[in-house]
Formats: sequence, C-alpha cells, structure tokens
Amino acid sequence: MRRWQIKLLVILSVAVIGISAFWYNLQYTDVDMYTAMFADHCGDCHGEDMRGTETGVALIERRLESGDTVAAMMHSIRSSHAEGGLPAFQNLNEDQVKGLAIYVGERRLGQKFEATDPLPSQRELSLRLSTTSSLKSLHRTSTRSASV
Repeated sequence: MRRWQIKLLVILSVAVIGISAFWYNLQYTDVDMYTAMFADHCGDCHGEDMRGTETGVALIERRLESGDTVAAMMHSIRSSHAEGGLPAFQNLNEDQVKGLAIYVGERRLGQKFEATDPLPSQRELSLRLSTTSSLKSLHRTSTRSASV
C-alpha cells in the first residue's frame, strides 16, 4: 500500500470516529440546558436525581404540596422557597423559572419533550381553527334553540 493511501485511510478512520462520537452525543446525552441549571440551583437540596436529600424533598415519585402544574411549580420556585427560609432564586428570570418548572414536570412524567418534535403545519392549524369555530357556532345555535 502506498504512503498516501495509508494517510488517507487514517484520516477517513479519524473522521468516521469523530462523526460517530458526535452522533452518539446528540442521540444519547442530555443536552437540555435546564439539566445544568437544575444541578446548579436545585440539585444540592433536591438531589440531582430529584429523589430528595436531607435538606430538600423529592420532586419525583410523590405528590407535590404546592401542586404539579407548571404554574404551581413556578410559584413554588419563586415564593414557597422564600417563605420556608430557602433561596427564592431572584436571580432567575421568568423564562428560566418556567424552564425549570417544565424540566421538573417532564421528569415527573418520565418523559422529555424534544425540540425536534414536528410543529403542526399551517394546514393543520387552519383545520383545527375552523373545527373549533364550527363547534362554537354549533354550540351557540343549539343554546339559542333550547332557550326559545
């Protein structure tokens, strides 16, 4: 085998390994920015696995006292922590607080929503809107005839 063929084979091998590693990271590692944010702001007390510690309650596999909706969790992050003498995380903006609440909610449901989930097409949105409008007008018509 010639010297240039060996070099080309080595370069191609390195490229294939690099692309494989990149693909693996995209598919199997958690690139959610809220993973790190949760670890930084919440993990010390609630545990990085959300199962709780001596200083903080578990956020999964149990009922949350303040509720498990995104709004309730946002309120808990903002207010309940301050009432209990815990950090209220005033340095987080509303988007970050909402992101953390959604992150916890996803983990409570045992799933993760991907940013690559397909968005509905314009046609699907128009169909949903027209269906909703038709149902509302049908409801108004049936309500008027029932009252006559």
